[in-house]
Amino acid sequence: MRHPPFKLCDFTDMRKWQTILNRWGPVLLVMAAIFAFSSLPGEKAEAVLVGLVGTTESAPIEALPQMVIDWYKVGHVIGYALLGAAAARALALSGRAGFWPALLICAAYAVTDEFHQHFTPNRSGRALDVLIDAGAAAVAIYLYLFFRKK
Repeated sequence: MRHPPFKLCDFTDMRKWQTILNRWGPVLLVMAAIFAFSSLPGEKAEAVLVGLVGTTESAPIEALPQMVIDWYKVGHVIGYALLGAAAARALALSGRAGFWPALLICAAYAVTDEFHQHFTPNRSGRALDVLIDAGAAAVAIYLYLFFRKK
């Protein structure tokens, strides 16, 4: 049997796969969680939100009454901050640490996530959400890289 001049995947080296899974597993888990929440129809997403924070209503902040908490946007920030930190970690452990590659991964995923939500019942994809997602990821990536150097 002839083998190609290069190997695309070597399934015999389990340590290599364990290393890849250790680096990229958290990224894939966060992406899967984001996808799962994005797949929920509007009314089920509301039920999950009520279960987590007790309401779907926006709420004023006591210390800053002019500011209002939008719990849906808080979910975006948390999800994409986790994705940003996980992507920065994976790239750093791979010897490819850098702000822009990690942000590109997160922003591309945010675009596909919002596109996916466009086809989910009672949900919509919004460009503003992509900006919020990318912004949250950017902050988390920056913080990860900043504290990693210390």
